[in-house]
Amino acid sequence: MKMHSYIFDQDLESALDRIKSISGSELTREFAYEKGVFYYNSGQYFEAHEVWEFQWKKEVSEIKIFFQILIQMAIALNKIHVRPNWNGAFSLTAKAKGKMETLLHSSQLFSKNPSILLEIQKLIESILESNSEEELRSVRVPSLPSQWPF
Repeated sequence: MKMHSYIFDQDLESALDRIKSISGSELTREFAYEKGVFYYNSGQYFEAHEVWEFQWKKEVSEIKIFFQILIQMAIALNKIHVRPNWNGAFSLTAKAKGKMETLLHSSQLFSKNPSILLEIQKLIESILESNSEEELRSVRVPSLPSQWPF
């Protein structure tokens, strides 16, 4: 079985190294979010997911769930717009929906600024309500705020 290896650009490698080398999630949280958003808003969903996944491994509680939603949606968007895999996109989006509902209904942290969650929730619903590949590809992908929103 051939293993896939990915060669990342220097900027992404540096970001991943920075997240890995600093202990304590609170010390890299804003950086990781903002770097991931840079890639996400540029349509580089795979790269965004890589950054967020490195941070997710360090997190706990609601912040961990938030990063997991971002990761799942970035991978789903990659499966829609970069490497088509409709079933994979729907599956990941459905998983993100369950996590999103948990955050929206129980989170004190996100109650102060729910706008980012509501935008992601709209994206989730749009993907899950799509009835064709064409409709799925035309789903509006919201931009995420470039600064840590919480």
